[in-house]
Amino acid sequence: MQRRVPRLVLAGTNSGCGKTTVTCAVLQALISRGLRVGAAKCGPDYIDPMFHSRVIGAKSSNLDSFFFDRDTMRYLLAHNTQGCDVTVIEGVMGYYDGLGLTSTRASTYAAARETSSPVVLVVNARGAALSVLASVEGFLHFAPDSGIQGVILNGCSAMSYGPLSRELENRLGVRACGYLPRLPECALESRHLGLITADEVADLQEKLRKLAAVAEKTLDFAALLSVMGPDPVYQPLPRFPAVSRDIAVVCDKAIPVGDLEECIRRGAKGLLKAVELFDIYTGIGVPEGKKSVAFRLTLRADDRSLTAQEADEDVKSILETLKAELNAVLR
Repeated sequence: MQRRVPRLVLAGTNSGCGKTTVTCAVLQALISRGLRVGAAKCGPDYIDPMFHSRVIGAKSSNLDSFFFDRDTMRYLLAHNTQGCDVTVIEGVMGYYDGLGLTSTRASTYAAARETSSPVVLVVNARGAALSVLASVEGFLHFAPDSGIQGVILNGCSAMSYGPLSRELENRLGVRACGYLPRLPECALESRHLGLITADEVADLQEKLRKLAAVAEKTLDFAALLSVMGPDPVYQPLPRFPAVSRDIAVVCDKAIPVGDLEECIRRGAKGLLKAVELFDIYTGIGVPEGKKSVAFRLTLRADDRSLTAQEADEDVKSILETLKAELNAVLR
């Protein structure tokens, strides 16, 4: 399968910032414009896709970087959005929130990287002014490859949006993609562990219609559509499955993570397909002046299924190279 998939990720600063409300508004407004729209949700959540499906009239899908490797996620994104003009992917929790409290593994950020998808950050702007820019700047620069191309201000007034949008673009160089005002009558209620299901929301279709009508006036769809391109070609899912290995090495604090990744690639014997950073730790059990850095390695052969021994031999070669070049040892 080789096809182009125009898409964007609607990520949030945190849970409760309005991702699902904004996502449903964008989906409904795009459909009202006559576009064939696909939808997906980062992670294993089944409730948010119910709302997507009510809007697009077709099944929404999941993109979970905990269960799927990079190639599988790209394949699923292409396969599940066949016949669609554009695809909107809703994030999970805050953009960088992954497993545990200190990892980006299985986060929206990880899913966006694995699928090379541009990101529009949804920020709750209610009760804030210039502090909105401080929050956005932090998200832009927390990771050098954040992928954040645009910002939507949720709970923002028309009066506030004008000056804030100009500052976002002039100070931070990020595209202002519009805002949604407070719409209590259109709120998608939540409870412990997430949203209530679509079937439990009274007058859901009427709420979605009102959301889309407001979004048409307050969101910049030209900006959102421009963020979706250019879009890469997704390749077929490899015939043979990948093998994953997690490693954690202890090294000097001064060694950049990028140097460790490059060393890992040099040490591999041709089977390494991806290196994912998912933890940096300097706490109990790590010597002073050192840090523990954890990576997930994805290995695959193009002509056969790998044995556990072959994968372990590749990892052994990588660890030997890390020790020889950077004095980094297995934790």
